[in-house]
Amino acid sequence: INISLHNHDLESRLKESEQWFNTSLNSITDSLITTDNSDKITFINPAAINLLNLKEVVIGKNISEISFTISSLLPSI
Repeated sequence: INISLHNHDLESRLKESEQWFNTSLNSITDSLITTDNSDKITFINPAAINLLNLKEVVIGKNISEISFTISSLLPSI
């Protein structure tokens, strides 16, 4: 019973931690894109989606498939 209670406590704390990180990463105003070792996009936050003006789902795509130019990311002068 003690092991079961301990496992339940660990699972609850893990879920709470995952929710906190998910909320944090989706709320920051800095653009964030993560990729795996084969350059496939594993996460992109709303700020990056807006900055790159993406209209399609890019999770699972190779980062090289996402086309943008540096000039499109800079403010107009």
